[in-house]
Amino acid sequence: MKNFIVFSIALIISSSAYAQFFNSSHVPEGIKENLKKEFPHAKKLEWSKQGEAFQAEFQSDHKRIYVLYSTDGSEIAEIIEIHKADLPHNIRRTLRKDYKTFGLIGANIIKTGNEKGFEAEVAKANEAYNLIFNDRGWLLAVEPVVPPTEEE
Repeated sequence: MKNFIVFSIALIISSSAYAQFFNSSHVPEGIKENLKKEFPHAKKLEWSKQGEAFQAEFQSDHKRIYVLYSTDGSEIAEIIEIHKADLPHNIRRTLRKDYKTFGLIGANIIKTGNEKGFEAEVAKANEAYNLIFNDRGWLLAVEPVVPPTEEE
């Protein structure tokens, strides 16, 4: 179940290229209050909608953070951009072994409640993948990243 939760959240987050961005006046007050309580130093705040969920994207403590909220104001997931070198050893070893011809584009910590996982985005030429790992560094999923078409 734990792996499924992290994987599900990663799928939601990886679809952020199709997010609907909008003014914060469209975000329910309870969600804005919850964000302010948890991240009082959030800067450069941007809101978008992922299906029925609201996503806040902002800078805090020199890190880019994404927080996904349900419509009732409860937090679904938190994604924190990290430096590639901060990925656990097992993940870096998997990347060196199985994805040595790919470049590591970005890395994130994914938190859902008390669960934690990692995401690594790798790419080469016309191929890109989001690799989802659990907190022990085991590869759970390989999601192809589909570039947006010109119509989007």
